[in-house]
Amino acid sequence: MMRTGFVRQRRVTPADALRKSLPAAERWLPGRDDLPMPPGSLGGPAAVATLADIVAHGMPPGTRTLLTAFGVRVGARRLNDAAMCLQELGLSHAASIAQGQERILGSLQYPLVHGDDQTAATRLRRLGPTHAQPGSALGNAR
Repeated sequence: MMRTGFVRQRRVTPADALRKSLPAAERWLPGRDDLPMPPGSLGGPAAVATLADIVAHGMPPGTRTLLTAFGVRVGARRLNDAAMCLQELGLSHAASIAQGQERILGSLQYPLVHGDDQTAATRLRRLGPTHAQPGSALGNAR
């Protein structure tokens, strides 16, 4: 989606903008109940567990490329960015959770590139249960 034509309505510091986004992030992290998911769609820990099963039992053509060239890299980068923002706001516990998730996700790159699918699946299974932890940490921090 391309967005253009922005008009400044007020000045907001980056820290204030981040702080103001936290309630929405807290609601979004466990899963969005306000948007119906298409039939057969998964999110959160269930999606990660299903991906682990797919990785462990044979990925369809193109899935490995999608994960190694895009998904793992972008996901790890976004988690790193989130951790840095949370740390900047003084939310060290939530930041450390995001850093841990980033390490797990980033650690998938090598086994996926080298075809060690069992290791990759094991790491995905470690990642899934951590999905709700950042939202809980944000809720506890407010």
